[in-house]
Amino acid sequence: MINSEVPRLIIVADNPLQRMALADAVAHSGYDVIHSIHPGHLKAEHIEAQPSLWLLDVEHEDHVLDQLGDVPLMVGISQAPSSANKKAYTIWLKSLHAKLTKILGDAPPLLTEMIDDKGDNVPTPLANQPLSKVQANAKVEALREKMHQASTLTVKPVPKRPAPPQRINRAAADGSLPDWQYVCLLAASMGGPEAVKRFLDRVPVNLPVTFILVQHIDPTMQAVLPRILSRHNEWQFDLVDANTATVSARVPSLRLGSGHILLVPATRQVEFGNDGGVYAHASIQSNPLTYQPWPGKYKPSINDVMRRASNAFGARLITIVFSGMGDDGSEAAHEVLDAQGTIWAQTASTCVCASQPNEVRATGTVAYNGSPEALADYLQQYVAEQVMVG
Repeated sequence: MINSEVPRLIIVADNPLQRMALADAVAHSGYDVIHSIHPGHLKAEHIEAQPSLWLLDVEHEDHVLDQLGDVPLMVGISQAPSSANKKAYTIWLKSLHAKLTKILGDAPPLLTEMIDDKGDNVPTPLANQPLSKVQANAKVEALREKMHQASTLTVKPVPKRPAPPQRINRAAADGSLPDWQYVCLLAASMGGPEAVKRFLDRVPVNLPVTFILVQHIDPTMQAVLPRILSRHNEWQFDLVDANTATVSARVPSLRLGSGHILLVPATRQVEFGNDGGVYAHASIQSNPLTYQPWPGKYKPSINDVMRRASNAFGARLITIVFSGMGDDGSEAAHEVLDAQGTIWAQTASTCVCASQPNEVRATGTVAYNGSPEALADYLQQYVAEQVMVG
């Protein structure tokens, strides 16, 4: 989250040793811990503090999530090793540090200078190495400069809205017809869950649309995402995990359906049939010899999912690019348009990080820009118009 101050975090964890370790990691990353509490001590005043991020490591997550509501949070945090095991503890610190800086912004030089690549040195407690005001101000200025650069990108003219596609009804192998008319691909990275939730909360579940969510995320956190995104709405999530069968090239692992959202896995590639069939590649657990991760540096790859979805669904594909860091999706944008699909994007001013939608905008392929709520309203209008014409 980018704001005018050093990011502030609240830690909620069952184990007091875990709370201490999390506070240590946050402090060494250059951020402020404003509260570190047991879930039983969570009060309204903590929620009203509106931290940049909540770190949640509790057994009964649902109860705490009900109290917090829709807030930026990190879950799925691994247990910290004992500080007596210096090497393991340092590796854990570095891993959490990388996740925090991916969400909250570039890391200050403090941690990376104090930990070498071998992980043999445990950082000196921050009480002896405080983050100075000069360092904090420099960090804020760097973030402001990044925002300014993102907001001043030269964007090519927006293409005209394509003509309504012809209604396509391709039957599955069993003769059944899909219960959707459009496939909506939601592409998101840093800041994406918050934006996607705002979007989904506003889209009626009976719209003749099925969704594919491609969210850059740590695989250990992916299973928690549906619980967060489906709170206060009726959307159903379909997961491809290590236990999802890889049947054959002709029999899908599962099918896209209206009222459902396919969560594309970070650790398994998937393909699509034009009837909505989802074909999962072999998992590393089922076949380590043939396992192939997503190509490129992003997991899952938005570029690859866009290409595969455009090949399968053509003019029935709507791609929406939400908040995120990097440029994933920009390479495949013209391929989506070549297949008669359409692309929309979240406005920079409503993003936690605007670089991903800005990079796609810079390709000149984005037909509509809006906040998550505006995108949801526009989707309903677009589908209604196209269905009437079709």
